[in-house]
Amino acid sequence: QEKHFPGRVIGTDIANPQFAVFARAFGCVGEIVEETAQFAPALARAMASGKPAVIELRIDPQAITPNTTLDKIRAAALAGKARS
Repeated sequence: QEKHFPGRVIGTDIANPQFAVFARAFGCVGEIVEETAQFAPALARAMASGKPAVIELRIDPQAITPNTTLDKIRAAALAGKARS
C-alpha cells in the first residue's frame, strides 16, 4: 500500500494478539523474544520443556525485509510521484 499510495495507509495496521499468552493459557510454553540475543535461550527453554511451545518474535514493524523499511518504500514512492 505504501508503494502505490504513500502516506495513505488504511486498514493495514493490525494489532496481533499475544500469542505467547495464548500458548500458556492452553498449558504450552509461551515465550516472548524482543531481541536477537533472547532467542537462543527461549528456544532452549521451549525444547527442554517437553511441551508444545510458541516463541513470539516481536520485531520492528518498519522492518519489512532485511533490505528495506516502510519509510524507505514510502520515500521511494513519493520520489517517483514527484518525477511524474
